[in-house]
This record gives sequence, C-alpha cells and structure tokens, in this order.
Amino acid sequence: MKNLLTIIVLTGMFSCVTVKHIPESEKFAGVDFTKYTTEGFLFTPEKYLGEYESIGMVSLEFYTEFNLKASTRNREGKVITPSMWMENVVSTEDIMDRFYSNIVDMGADALMNFRLEGVVKNEGIGEGLTKSFSGTRISGFAIKRK
Repeated sequence: MKNLLTIIVLTGMFSCVTVKHIPESEKFAGVDFTKYTTEGFLFTPEKYLGEYESIGMVSLEFYTEFNLKASTRNREGKVITPSMWMENVVSTEDIMDRFYSNIVDMGADALMNFRLEGVVKNEGIGEGLTKSFSGTRISGFAIKRK
C-alpha cells in the first residue's frame, strides 16, 4: 500500500511539470542551382522576359518511401518498443535532380514560375486507419529560350 501511494505521488509530481523555457532554434534551408546553371539551365521564380518557345506546365510530387518497423516484445509478450514508420529520407537535391532530368528530356533549357513546396497525403495503413505523409512538390512552366 505504501509503495502504491509513493507511485501515485511521484506520478502526480512528474506529470505536472511545467515547461518554463524553450530554447531558440534555427533551421536554414536552401536549394543550390549552380550545377544546373553550369549546364546552361535557368530556374527562376519569375517570368522569363526574353523570347522563348513554350514547352509546357510541369509538376513533380514526390513522397519518400516508408516501411513499418515491427514492435519488439519481451519474453512475456509485453511491448518494449512500439511499431513505428521508418522514413527512407531523400534529399531535396535528389528530388531536384529527378525533376531537372525530366524537363531536360522534354527539351526545356529553363523553368520559369518555379515553385518548391511541402505537400501532405493521407494513406490508408490498414484496419481503417490513415497516416499523413509529407512530400515535396516542384512545379513551373518549362521553356526553350531563343
């Protein structure tokens, strides 16, 4: 009984802890277009003002692969670590390379109205459950400069 009371008191003490400070944090993100520029390709978020031939509207929506890691249990069958989704991370640079390859194959040497944004899709994961997955969308208007 005394142990039960101790557990209840300790649980109450630790569950009522108030956060009094959250340290500052910073995350820089950027996309380096240098390797595409050296190949003579132009990415611009603006309209290209020179003469050009229209190639077309282009868009790539990319979601990384996820695999469900099974939970682990002890000898008695009690869950030690729950199952969790493990992401196979793909860099923004790799996604840009795929996008670039596709639009060059179409005959483009520039992309105006360039947009890079995060997207989310909901996927059924069984038993009537869904999970949200984050992805990346790249889009713009592919052109051939004259």
